[in-house]
Amino acid sequence: MKAFRWSCLSLVFLLAPHFAAAEEVVVTLPGNVPLVLVKVAAGTFLMGSPAGERGNFFGNETQHEVTLTQDYYLGKTEITQAQWEAVMGTPMRAECGNIAVGDDFPVYCVTWNRIAGPGGFVEKLNTLLGTDVFRLPTEAEWERAARAGTTTRFSHGDVLECSDECEPCAAHDDYMWWCGNVSPFGPRPVGEKLPNPFGLQDMHGNLWEIVNDRYGEFSSAPVTDPTGPGGNGDIVMRGGGREAWINRSASRIGGSPDDRAHNNEVGFRIAATHVDGLTFQINNGIND
Repeated sequence: MKAFRWSCLSLVFLLAPHFAAAEEVVVTLPGNVPLVLVKVAAGTFLMGSPAGERGNFFGNETQHEVTLTQDYYLGKTEITQAQWEAVMGTPMRAECGNIAVGDDFPVYCVTWNRIAGPGGFVEKLNTLLGTDVFRLPTEAEWERAARAGTTTRFSHGDVLECSDECEPCAAHDDYMWWCGNVSPFGPRPVGEKLPNPFGLQDMHGNLWEIVNDRYGEFSSAPVTDPTGPGGNGDIVMRGGGREAWINRSASRIGGSPDDRAHNNEVGFRIAATHVDGLTFQINNGIND
């Protein structure tokens, strides 16, 4: 069995509250910091939003059929400040101001370059674990996970009875942080809201999440395993933050991969492939 110098993997099966069992992998980072990944099954789904969906003000969500041919794993929550420091060896940078500091707060003020570029989080995480399977999710993987088998505006329903701005809304409160229940708006600790039907938390609200794809317009034609356009253009961010309408499953914006786009409303979650094929060690019996 391959020994990891700083960390180990342990396979566990946990029951997500109110939903079916979610298959999870726990990665133990330096300092015994856990990183939980949830398995998302391969499958076909409708990506984007139907014509006229309330909240699609940018017109950039052309609905189309997407088939993902491989299972994958996605972080149960956004990467936290504790996880960032465990992997990077230094605390999050404070260029965006220390508005929300703590181990369970999501890391913010990050960019695509700092995550997926040379010497970034992805490279260092793979080096720590002696593998190459960890990466940013594709935009399609992110949306399949956010929808979690649903076709409504949010994984918890269409919520048309509420305003799409910053007014309080009980239908959203159990599932997401947005300006209707956070004032002044800013990052909140991860994992405090109920999971979606796939067992993932904070897919709606809290922070915009950087994905791997470069930004481009959707076609209405069916696609298989899309990765977005090539080149070095703007990257895609998903999940929203402030107003309710930008937290919809289909909501998407583009931004610079470098420091021009960093701010205190942008974070990310990690993805992986073939984790269940890796050699792993049980975490000292904790998760037996």
